[in-house]
Amino acid sequence: MSLDNESANDGPGYRLILSFPDQSPSFAFGFAAGQIWAEMKRNEQAELAFDVASENRDVVYRMAEALGWEVE
Repeated sequence: MSLDNESANDGPGYRLILSFPDQSPSFAFGFAAGQIWAEMKRNEQAELAFDVASENRDVVYRMAEALGWEVE
């Protein structure tokens, strides 16, 4: 996870704000899906937009289906 900020340590444009203890892609995809799930549960009547990795697309579809949401 990074911010669009310039840092002398991390180069132009980004700086590290959180390092995952598990650097595997599955951990990162699970973390991202968890963030989306939390936002979906918090905003049950809202229209939400997310950038979703192709590896997480099926998970997001299943989460939407479980909550009765439509995915476009």
